[in-house]
Order: sequence, then C-alpha cells, then structure tokens
Amino acid sequence: MDMKDRRVLSTIVPLRRSLTTNLSTPWRTAYGDKYTVTLIHEDSVGPELMQHAKVAIRCVRAPIDFEDIPLSSHSVPSVVESLKTRFAFEIAKHDNRKKVTAVHKANIMKLSDGLFIDCCREVAAEYPDIKFNTMIVSNTRMQLVNRPTQFDVMVMPNLYENIVSNVWAGLVGGLGTGNTGVEIAGKNIANQSGILFAAAANMLKYLGLEQHCSTIKNAVINTIQEHKIKTPNIGGTSTTTQFVECVLNEIVKMTLTIGFNYEMPKPNLGLRYKTVD
Repeated sequence: MDMKDRRVLSTIVPLRRSLTTNLSTPWRTAYGDKYTVTLIHEDSVGPELMQHAKVAIRCVRAPIDFEDIPLSSHSVPSVVESLKTRFAFEIAKHDNRKKVTAVHKANIMKLSDGLFIDCCREVAAEYPDIKFNTMIVSNTRMQLVNRPTQFDVMVMPNLYENIVSNVWAGLVGGLGTGNTGVEIAGKNIANQSGILFAAAANMLKYLGLEQHCSTIKNAVINTIQEHKIKTPNIGGTSTTTQFVECVLNEIVKMTLTIGFNYEMPKPNLGLRYKTVD
C-alpha cells in the first residue's frame, strides 16, 4: 500500500466510524454515546473489598471503535473521538468531578490511539478547571486494584472499557456489571443490581428524570440494606424473584410518597406466544 492509498484509507475509516455510530444509536445518545457507572461503595452492595473504593468511577465509551475492524488510521480529525471525549468532560463538569483520565495504548497503537489521545488533549484544553491525564491500559488495571480512588471520570476506546470493566466488577462485587453469567442462567440467583443502577443512572438521569432515577436507586439500596434481601453473590440467600419483588414494592411505596402519577401494571405471567402461520 503506497502513501496515497494510506491517506485515502485514513480519511475513510473515521468517516465510516462516524456514520456507523450515528446510525446505530438513538439521536439523543449520538452525542458522545452512553456512559457506564460502577456501584458505589457507600451503598454496601458488594463485598468487604469494596470498602477501599471510595468513589464511583464513570466511564465513557463508544460502541464502534478501531478494535472492531482490522484497520488502523493516521491521526486525522475524527468526529467520534471528539464527541465522546467532550461528553466525558461534560459529565465531569455537571457532577463536579475533578479529573478525567484517558486510557489508551498509544505506545503500541500509535495511529488509532494516537488520534484518540490527540483529540482528548484538544478537548481538555477547553476545560481548564478539570484535571486531565492519560494512562496506558495495562497500568490502569493495576492502578484500579491498588488505588481506585485516584480515578474519577474515565474515557477510553471500546475494547479497553471491556477489559477494565471486569476489574470494576471485581472491586464492587457481582457478575451483573461485567459478565453475562451464563453459568447461572435459569437458576433464579442472578443479581439485578447492575442493570437497575445502569438504567437509573444512565438512561433516566440522561433524560433529565432525576426523581425517577433516585427512586429506582433508593429502592435497590433499601432492598439490600434495610430488608437484607441479597442474592448469593453478595452474601445472601434470596432469589432473583424475591429481590425484584422487594424492589418493586419499594418503588410503589416511594411513588405514593413523592406523588408520581403512575399505576404499575401487573405482569401477565400466564402469557404465551403462539406462532402465526
């Protein structure tokens, strides 16, 4: 491949990524993509190990990145990289976070990750009140285990989030935040905390429904702390059904108190689907 072909390819790849991302995500989430949040240690939803994790770490990622295609690229302007980085800084600004850490492997992937870091530095210059630093992904995993409190908001390509999210899951406990849990499928022991927190913290808060977000989060916390209903992976003996039923009851009690005008429909457990010829 000569230099002319490489220049053409380096322009096409970011364009393809931009188009793919915009078409594969809802319009409201196209700006920087969604972000994921770990379970916070003050809520006592995990094992004792989580006591040294004194902050909730937030991560911004994109659903389409260079790791998903066998291509690299020269450092050319990229809409996708700038959007997700800016979104990370907006999260930090909105939530009074003090630092954004960009996780990369630019020492090896000099073209694709070099582009990512360049965009991060450009955006960081627009937020002088927020500290910005970079960290290689292998060192990041070690630092998360040794000193997780040093991290605040993290932004990284898709592959690296998949790697470090398993470290977060180990810190806070529970397969729900970082594993599919195939081995416990059908056993009615899965921990639903991860998906409930993700729905509350990500979707509802992003949509501006702060009160609804708090209701779901508090319902989960009350279920674990006050009612002591826990699935086996966080030291309990309750089933998934018992856990979810308690969460639903807590939501009903809180909605009656705070005045949500919404009636929760009863699930039709006898519903069966039929094939139509």
